[in-house]
Amino acid sequence: MKCIKCRIVALDEMGNRVNELEQSINDLKAEMGVEGSPSPLAPSNQKSDEAKQEEGSA
Repeated sequence: MKCIKCRIVALDEMGNRVNELEQSINDLKAEMGVEGSPSPLAPSNQKSDEAKQEEGSA
């Protein structure tokens, strides 16, 4: 029984660490102004979508 309790506690601690890391990442993204903005690859995709729309309307 003791080993099972130790494992549960260890898993809980790891889960808490993961949550803290995720929060830290989100905080850093917010500080950098990245939150809600597209990834660096997205603008090239948007351009191709716009080109497709222009071709379709022409």
